[in-house]
Amino acid sequence: MTEYIKKIINNNRKAKINFGKAKKEVGSLHEQLGRLEKEADLRENFWEEFDKSYKVSPVIANSAQIFSRNLYEHSDYILQSVQGVEIKDLLSTTLAISDTSSSLVVSSAAFSCQPDELSNLNYYKKIENVLSQKRRQKFISQKLQNINPSLADEYNNAWTALHTLQRDETRAPMFLMREVITQLIHHFASKERVRDFYGLGSRKDVTRPYQIKYISSKIKNPDRQKVFVEAEKSFNEVYKLLSKAHKHGELNNKETEGFLYQANALIELILDSLL
Repeated sequence: MTEYIKKIINNNRKAKINFGKAKKEVGSLHEQLGRLEKEADLRENFWEEFDKSYKVSPVIANSAQIFSRNLYEHSDYILQSVQGVEIKDLLSTTLAISDTSSSLVVSSAAFSCQPDELSNLNYYKKIENVLSQKRRQKFISQKLQNINPSLADEYNNAWTALHTLQRDETRAPMFLMREVITQLIHHFASKERVRDFYGLGSRKDVTRPYQIKYISSKIKNPDRQKVFVEAEKSFNEVYKLLSKAHKHGELNNKETEGFLYQANALIELILDSLL
């Protein structure tokens, strides 16, 4: 191992540790801010409700007014701090550096390996998946938004949860991605339409393979249809993999995270093929 590689590995290891510590700090603050938001909402509604039927003691009212003003002033200070230019610029610069670092991974592999050798590099494919998902998230989200805003919310929430949860990071995202796929398939291949298309009796259960084949029949572009047909088996398999979220006990995050990127590729395939 050369000194260059040693330093690259060591720097990424130290960066990973620092980002992990920062994530924990921010995660803790995120929870506390959520509690503060909820409690302020409850108090707002309480005082509106209370004032309709009861008279508050002047002493209590004065104290409550003072503390509510202090609370607002502190909330404003927190908001200004969070919205500060320095932290935003720092994060923006760090994200750009991270993207370039990952692009160098892809370039290094492409330069040093034959195309058929890339499959031997497990983490090369994982980095490619992460970069692709990040680049395409806004595009996929917009298409889902056009179908149903709740689909876009579930899709975006899956990735937010993956990157913010402290433990068992993949369980909630797996549930959400499975629901996105379920709703997406139902949107393009409702059981009623599939039953009519194949002439199935009312007692015949319309299974997911029937729905996938129906979607395939509606793809007009021959090249896209071919890709979709080749992915039919993957649709059925990834749904089973995502269903592992029901498993008791903490999931293997390194294993299950891959299921999310498989699901992402299939969601994108449906949208690109039909929209």
